[in-house]
Amino acid sequence: MTNTKPKYVFREETTDWGPVDVYGDSGAQNHIYVFVNKLMVGYVKRGTKKVYWTEKPSRQWSPRGRTFRYLSAIEIEDIET
Repeated sequence: MTNTKPKYVFREETTDWGPVDVYGDSGAQNHIYVFVNKLMVGYVKRGTKKVYWTEKPSRQWSPRGRTFRYLSAIEIEDIET
């Protein structure tokens, strides 16, 4: 039996929230999200390189209404997993 690592997919949010976000702040932060099989399992806060892993995969997180780009292999290497 082989022990295989899950395949992580890193997607950076590129949503333009406009001048004001839903909380009335003028600087909404887009982060990098980590997925396995369409489940969000972690995120990287904007301006950092550390992955914050969730205790359980999030089934309620939804990408609806947001835009993303996939990170390249070189960009993923810079992130502390």
